[in-house]
Amino acid sequence: MLDFGWSELVLILAIAVFVIGPDEIPSVLKNIGRLFRKLQSLKSEFSYQIDELMIEDDIEEFRKNHNDKIMHQYPLSKEERAKLDKEIEKVKKAESNEKERS
Repeated sequence: MLDFGWSELVLILAIAVFVIGPDEIPSVLKNIGRLFRKLQSLKSEFSYQIDELMIEDDIEEFRKNHNDKIMHQYPLSKEERAKLDKEIEKVKKAESNEKERS
C-alpha cells in the first residue's frame, strides 16, 4: 500500500504543523480518521454487494443448466410448457416485487 518510513512521516508531520498549525492538528486528524472509517465502510458495503451479485448469478446459472437438463430428459407438450412458463413468470414477478420491498 503506502510505503512510508519514519523519516517521511516526521517530514509530513512537520509540514502539517507549519501549514495547519498546532492547534488544529487534533481536529484535522480526527476528521481524517472519520474519512478513512467511512471509506472502509463503503469498501465493505461495495464488496458485499458484489459478492451478492456473484451468488445470484451462480444460482441463476445453476437453475438454467438444471432446468435445461430436466427439459431434455422429460419433454413437455406445448400446453404443459405454456403452463410451466406462466408459473415461472409468476414466480419471477413475485421475486422482483419482494426485491422492490426490501
